[in-house]
Amino acid sequence: MNLSLEEMETKYCTACHRFLPLTSFGRKHDTYDGLMSRCKECNRARQKEIYQERRTAILAQKRVYYEQARYRINAYRQTPEAQVSHREHAKKYRQQRPEVMRAHNLVNRAVRRGEMAPPTQLPCAECGNLAAEYHHPDYSKPHDVIALCKDCHTGVHHAVSHT
Repeated sequence: MNLSLEEMETKYCTACHRFLPLTSFGRKHDTYDGLMSRCKECNRARQKEIYQERRTAILAQKRVYYEQARYRINAYRQTPEAQVSHREHAKKYRQQRPEVMRAHNLVNRAVRRGEMAPPTQLPCAECGNLAAEYHHPDYSKPHDVIALCKDCHTGVHHAVSHT
């Protein structure tokens, strides 16, 4: 007896061996029920495993691509339409995040006035290398900043956005 997708309420995950609600499975158009055989959680874990297994090859491939595309990308950035697009995006960013802009402006003003040391004169709080910029853990406290190098600052924001 074959049940239609509407009649099914759960599905068996082939990875974690559990019966889960249909909403726990991603879509796959070429299967009999239109759903993947692994639940979203198991599929996400498998994708992470695959990435870790192939990480060095993937990063090398990306490096080659961006090295080849760098000239094309830089040429595009010089065009008037790209510059207009960038200005519009920056303006929209500033309008949507006034507390961020206020915090950045207050720190920049304090550095110019000599009230704060430039971040380039301080060690990175994470790795100890020379810092390049300040990080605001909380924008409501604009002078509460941490000096970080570019790589560590990117890592902090990447970790924050993926949690």
